Amino acid sequence: MATGTWILCITGMYVRKLAIEFNFNIQPAHPDHCGGLRVLGDLCFGIALPILIFAILLAVYSICGLLLPLSGLLEPILADFLLIPFVLPLAAIAFFAPLWKIHQKMISQRDIEADSLSNRVMALKETIESLLEKGNLEEAKVTKEKLEIIQALHPDNESYPTWPFDRGILLKFLAPQIVSVLSLLIQLGPVIDALKHILRLS
Repeated sequence: MATGTWILCITGMYVRKLAIEFNFNIQPAHPDHCGGLRVLGDLCFGIALPILIFAILLAVYSICGLLLPLSGLLEPILADFLLIPFVLPLAAIAFFAPLWKIHQKMISQRDIEADSLSNRVMALKETIESLLEKGNLEEAKVTKEKLEIIQALHPDNESYPTWPFDRGILLKFLAPQIVSVLSLLIQLGPVIDALKHILRLS
């Protein structure tokens, strides 16, 4: 456990240092849908993967403990309570924390590009208005076409990548959490039913 925690801390520290010391060339139209930085998301997912596997094993143990009661009810519930406050937060720290600085840099780059587009659009609109006032319709049409091309080529803010991972990786990361929460709810079902029965009797 100490070795694993040490690996998480060192990896997170150096991934964060990457974002501080290097300028990333974020490519909004990159086919990985992560601005070309998916390799960093894959790295952190790979670091968190052993923790997620451990979480799945605990969840499966909890569910099997209920369906095939080879032991008491206490052990599976204890496995779930170990899972929720410790294992799942550790997985989130291993996955999200190292990527947070890169996420902030990607958001900053998105805002810079949005401001740049806004300035160019405003300048071209002012040019069009000036040309129209002078009666220079042909040049105004050419400038309008240029404006439309710039707006078409610039990525929409809603589609601009702000995390170095896509939905596929996120679903893989969240699946063990969903299984774990379901296992806890299954374990607590009989306990809740028993409490309801006691309350009705009282």
